[in-house]
Amino acid sequence: MPDFIPTDHAAFDAWATRFKDYVTANYAALGLTVGQKNEILNACIASHFSFVAKQEEENIYRGKVEEDRANRKINKQVLRKYSRHFQGRVETTDTQREGLGLPVWDKVKTPVGVPTIAPELEIDFSQRLQHTVHAGTNPQNENLNKKPKGVASIELRKKVGEVPTGPDDMQIAVVMTSSPAILDCSGQAGKTVYYVARYLNTKGQPGPWGEVESAEVTGI
Repeated sequence: MPDFIPTDHAAFDAWATRFKDYVTANYAALGLTVGQKNEILNACIASHFSFVAKQEEENIYRGKVEEDRANRKINKQVLRKYSRHFQGRVETTDTQREGLGLPVWDKVKTPVGVPTIAPELEIDFSQRLQHTVHAGTNPQNENLNKKPKGVASIELRKKVGEVPTGPDDMQIAVVMTSSPAILDCSGQAGKTVYYVARYLNTKGQPGPWGEVESAEVTGI
């Protein structure tokens, strides 16, 4: 059988007050002595006042929390404003930035290295007279297909019909800044096209060539 006394503090206070008021007005008819009535009265009054005090403190706390949140927001806006001012000020030294807890800019550019790996290729030949060449670190999934740090583009070479002896035996198809590259294969229906690729860094310096991949040109 569930407990008839409310578990919620506010609901319990309201129920206890009703209980107390009825007992106070009718204690004799309920067969209680004055002492018994006063026991109920004192217990309910003590509980009620502690509940009211708790509610007041919680309301004050909530107000303080909102006040703190608002003040912190204003403070952040002001400090961001002056942080931008100090960072943009020519006379601001790195020592001053460190003292203010601001980022210290790296004035020495990190040299761009020559790529050390080669891009992988995935060729989609499902469209008639067209090859869609995906190139990069994960060509099977363009959402995850990113160029390595320092790489600006991908040089893609191709050869139609005959197996190439190497990249020097192939012509540049496109320099890709993003993947995929869509290549027109008109007039090459039924032929096999061979592809190879390498990364170029921001200075145009090439990395190693990757594996040669091939695909037939669909003509139907």
